[in-house]
Amino acid sequence: MLAFEETPMPKVHLTDAKVRSLKAMPPGKQRSYYDTKVPGFGMRVGSGARTWFLRYRTPTGTRRRFTLGRYPDLSLKKAREQAIIARGRLATGDDPAAKTASRRRALTVHSLVERYRRDHLAKLKPETQKGYNILLDRYIEPCLGRLEVEAVEPMDLHEMVQKVPGSVQPNRCLDVASRVFSFAVALGLAKLNPAASLKRPFREKPRQRVLSDDEIRAVWLSAAASNSLFRFAIQLWILTGMRKSELLALEWDHVSTTQVDGQPVPAIHVPARLTKQGRDHLVILSRQAQRVLEALRTLSGDGRWLFPSPLKSGHLSSPLSYVSDLREDSGVDGWSPHDLRRTASTILGRLGIQDKINDLVLGHKIRGVLAQHYNHHTYGEELRDAWQALGDHIEGLVGAAQIAPRLSLAAPNDEPSASRSSGTG
Repeated sequence: MLAFEETPMPKVHLTDAKVRSLKAMPPGKQRSYYDTKVPGFGMRVGSGARTWFLRYRTPTGTRRRFTLGRYPDLSLKKAREQAIIARGRLATGDDPAAKTASRRRALTVHSLVERYRRDHLAKLKPETQKGYNILLDRYIEPCLGRLEVEAVEPMDLHEMVQKVPGSVQPNRCLDVASRVFSFAVALGLAKLNPAASLKRPFREKPRQRVLSDDEIRAVWLSAAASNSLFRFAIQLWILTGMRKSELLALEWDHVSTTQVDGQPVPAIHVPARLTKQGRDHLVILSRQAQRVLEALRTLSGDGRWLFPSPLKSGHLSSPLSYVSDLREDSGVDGWSPHDLRRTASTILGRLGIQDKINDLVLGHKIRGVLAQHYNHHTYGEELRDAWQALGDHIEGLVGAAQIAPRLSLAAPNDEPSASRSSGTG
């Protein structure tokens, strides 16, 4: 075990600003900052990690340091509250460090995962929960579930990742495991995150796939000839540049109007709970997108969802099988729904749309002055014109007659193959 040289410090009034200003120490050295408000409470700063602790003496006179958690996973306010509670336990003869050590020895990864699902994962977006739960159920729990949390070593995680197929899922599995153990460290249920020292097993290259005009035409026409609600999703992804999960989770109540230049125009109001950025996103509908939605409304019925699932009460979520069939039917390989979003953005750039408007079309998070102006709908006209330019370009490629021309749908309201896989496409 590495020995660290610790430099003591006088007591300081710990505030959020003070904590943020504390500088990292050189490798091999640590410095402890003791709080003036709670005796024994402080922060230990190393070359990387910053850890909250409580220093105390047991009733027998033994000096101990009780680790409360890591910053910023555990805030100053919560760490100070935990220190006060621990000092209260000391007054009754309890030894928090010994009790925590005993609890750590008894805590299994299975129990930790259950707590992680309940206390943290349940607060994330449904699409994120689904992806995490697949990895937890298929790999993390079967490989590590019976181990005690404190007994898990980097080699255990390395061996687990080797069992995950593909070149992307192993990285995701390691990421999720790391988040679970970071959760444990923040709560004081583990001293260290065994995944922290591991590198992702595969180097991921950012996707650059952009469909050509000929490929867009082929995909569009093949989708239009199919008997699936997903065909409308393909068309709307191209016409709006929306994210896959945001579009499929839309409700008809989200489709209404917005004011542009004093006039109401059809629009989709994507609520913050559905967006990646956690903020509302406005999609102004081009004439072409309106026609696709009108056709979709005719076929999806009078229910809540734009894309109702025929097999459950919710909405469609995984177009993986449909997209696979569409690749084969169209003769256009190597694309995903997200590539249609990238293609829409690329077309906007070719049409001369400013980068900042392009970003707003995609729902990217905008900071600074631009964000303040956008919040007051300053860019309504530019956004309307951008989406309409995109719609006109697509209509020029596929022909006006091919913008939602067919109003037929095979029973039972969707092709079964789209529901066979739990992938995300």
